[in-house]
Amino acid sequence: ETGINAEYGIFGFRHPHEVDVHRTAMSEHRGPKMDDRLVEVLDKIKSGTFGPAEYFADVISYFNHDFYAIIPDFPSYLTAQENVDKLYVKEDEWMKKSIISSASCAKFSSDRSISEYASQIWNATAQPLPKSLIRWGARKHAN
Repeated sequence: ETGINAEYGIFGFRHPHEVDVHRTAMSEHRGPKMDDRLVEVLDKIKSGTFGPAEYFADVISYFNHDFYAIIPDFPSYLTAQENVDKLYVKEDEWMKKSIISSASCAKFSSDRSISEYASQIWNATAQPLPKSLIRWGARKHAN
């Protein structure tokens, strides 16, 4: 049996080469067409629906380069969210899948998945935490 994430909550790029293709396209100003629903969200931000538009200037300008591939991921994110919403109203099934998801999450621990995602998708490397930021209880685990 599978939990919520495996069946309902997965969206976006699955392979590092997809990110590279997207970044190249964005750098050459030939990125993907923006989903109409994302256009609507950004228009609402620009019009001041959520507060003064200037507060969100960085959000709007982000989409000129879309480093984290929100533009191509947005439709699949909405589909995944719709699927989760449909499951959530089925209380017994939601409970069962929630328990299965929790019980089988060891492989998907946040530390491991963040580290793997950062290295495999974004080619980022871990940096040591400066000793000045480490609290005394964690000092024995520092570099």
